[in-house]
Amino acid sequence: MFRLENAQSLVGIALTLAVCWALSEDRGRFPWKLALGAIFVQVALVLLLFGLPGAQGFIQALNDGVDGLAAATAQGAQFVFGYMAGGTQPYAVTNPGGLFVFAFQVLPLILVISALSALLWHWQILKWITRGFGFIFQKTMGLGGASALAVAANIFL
Repeated sequence: MFRLENAQSLVGIALTLAVCWALSEDRGRFPWKLALGAIFVQVALVLLLFGLPGAQGFIQALNDGVDGLAAATAQGAQFVFGYMAGGTQPYAVTNPGGLFVFAFQVLPLILVISALSALLWHWQILKWITRGFGFIFQKTMGLGGASALAVAANIFL
């Protein structure tokens, strides 16, 4: 069903492209294939992720896995660092906002995700996924091998 909000989004996309074209240094060499290819890939991903019947269940399962990883990391950090990582406080808390310590509550999750990424790269799982995205970006947007690989790798960062 087409609603007014959809038209507003389409006008916004067209206006953004028009402003980018108008502000470009050389309008004759504007990368239309790259711009329209990027929009095409986004639309295709939205249709793929939200249009397929089982896609939302897959996304929810992925989200539950990431939440489980974050919860396990938080429990491990609390085991190692105790109250500084959000465990039980050994004293009366007068300022609950002051309990957040970035180094003990955020950095452990970053380290776990980095180690998991390195392991998946070593097992060549992440390489195949990155190559797949790179292939899609190369075919749809005309990106070269190195820039397509960089864009695909940045998705995981």
